[in-house]
Amino acid sequence: MCNEIKVEKKDILKYIYFIAEMSQNSGEKGMYGTLAGKSDLMGGIFDRWINIIPESVIFNKYLLPKVANENKVEIITDFYKYTPKQDTTGIAPDVLGLRINGEIVPFIVFNEKWTSIEGMPQIEVKTFKKPQQMVSLRDQGYAGKYLVMVESNYRVDYLLPFFDTEYFSEEIYDKMRMDDDYFVLSNSNNLISHLNIVDSSRNDLGTIKLLTITEAKEFQKISTYCEEGVSPIRIYSIDKANLKKNEIDELLSNYCSQQESGLYRFNSNWYDGEENRITYLYSKTRSGTLKKKFVRLLNFHCNDISSIHILKKNKNDIYIKSDNDCYINLSNIEKNTIYKITFMELNRASSDNGEHFLQKDLVSFVPNHEKELLETLKIIINKE
Repeated sequence: MCNEIKVEKKDILKYIYFIAEMSQNSGEKGMYGTLAGKSDLMGGIFDRWINIIPESVIFNKYLLPKVANENKVEIITDFYKYTPKQDTTGIAPDVLGLRINGEIVPFIVFNEKWTSIEGMPQIEVKTFKKPQQMVSLRDQGYAGKYLVMVESNYRVDYLLPFFDTEYFSEEIYDKMRMDDDYFVLSNSNNLISHLNIVDSSRNDLGTIKLLTITEAKEFQKISTYCEEGVSPIRIYSIDKANLKKNEIDELLSNYCSQQESGLYRFNSNWYDGEENRITYLYSKTRSGTLKKKFVRLLNFHCNDISSIHILKKNKNDIYIKSDNDCYINLSNIEKNTIYKITFMELNRASSDNGEHFLQKDLVSFVPNHEKELLETLKIIINKE
């Protein structure tokens, strides 16, 4: 497994320039985002595009050194400006090619539309923030492409290294100190306080690490597909709990079916119904009427599902107890101990596209193709 890789200022200078150019040329109102429904200025645009940073870092600092030998190799990422659409420009992969000892080797070219070069790998890099519990993939022509999945763990102040250190001098700090003699008559409960000194000594933005390298089709097989308007429901937490009285005693396996991958999928017994092969649960409106909510629960893993009993069941959580020690996803389940499994929905009721979702804990179940990709890159680099 890849250790965490430090992301430094020098690693992302081109991305800083790229995002600054987009910000400066987005118009007076900033860049509009359909998901958030608002326009962002430069700070918001940085937050929106920060996921492109690992594209070069994961290759240049971790993957390519494994196969470069004596060669000087770096990846070429996409800094063109265009509106990516399948039926017009096409959508370029995140890796356009390699620069090997100064010579460019393209993996794809634009000929009125992005066209892959035969025999060259097509590579997508997908980044997910550390707190995220799900990984996802929209179907944007990823067939036949490698999927490099990366987890980022950036500092909350990740842009601080790009500010001039003089902004955080003692002189400025001293000028900001408030004079309590004039403004504070009493503060016995410490409800207000002075600013802390800003630490501007770090030059890194945080870290990234490789989760896996697979193929898009492999990820799609093992994940849960949510059509447009369908919301995924994931396991949010598994915690020890108390339950005064068991309401039911049913096996969890009654509500699940094992998939070819070994993961379990909630079956029709869990849902309130199905319409056009899409499952739904009822939710109450403010007026008290029932409304269909189209959802799919994400796949999960359990090594001894037949031993787990459901003692109480709601739409948002279940209480369980196991006859044996086992685990669900990465959580240990001790025998004869009550646990509460809480579910969380990502509302996609207004979405207009399909998307594949998987609990991030289960990425290791997706077939790994790192060796295959590295061997392909090695052949290209060494002209074997």
